[in-house]
Amino acid sequence: MEYKVMQVRVRQLPTVKVPDDFGEQISAAAAEGWQIDHVVPITAKGFVGGSYTDSMLVFLKRDAGGGQSS
Repeated sequence: MEYKVMQVRVRQLPTVKVPDDFGEQISAAAAEGWQIDHVVPITAKGFVGGSYTDSMLVFLKRDAGGGQSS
C-alpha cells in the first residue's frame, strides 16, 4: 500500500466550507487510483474562546504501483 496526505484549508464562517476545487482534487486523485482512508480535522483555539477548524488532513491510500493493472 502507498499512502499520501492532502492538507485542505477550510473556512469556518458561518459553517465549515472546503475550497471550491476540492472536488476536482479528489476526483483527480481517484483517477490515479487513490481512495480516501480517513479525514482528520485540525482545530485551533480562537482568540475569543472556543475552537475552530483551520484545516483537514485527508489521508489517501492505494495499492502499490498506482492502482494500474498489469
